[in-house]
Amino acid sequence: MYRKALDQIPQTGKELRFKIFRNIGNAFIRLGQYQDAIQSYETIMAEMPDFQTAFNLILCYFALGDADRMRRGFQRTLSIPIPGDEEGDTPIARTTLLNGAAAQHATQP
Repeated sequence: MYRKALDQIPQTGKELRFKIFRNIGNAFIRLGQYQDAIQSYETIMAEMPDFQTAFNLILCYFALGDADRMRRGFQRTLSIPIPGDEEGDTPIARTTLLNGAAAQHATQP
């Protein structure tokens, strides 16, 4: 049903197309088809990344037990601009946080 709706949306309606892609991914998760959900979410992340999609994508990687893709997904999440962040310094703060977390993780037994 969602794929039919997707076919009806013109290429100029990007935001609506990505909402439909998100709904397709959500439907695949409910069916336990995580790899198919990943494809939908990765399509969104390539063009118009957002935190909800990034989080769902990381959960799919977790469900499949793919720690490396989870880590890369988390890193990509940190690069998503925060709406309303006019100063533009948030990515630096997030990078610092990520580096600190990685260093802490490396020192744990």
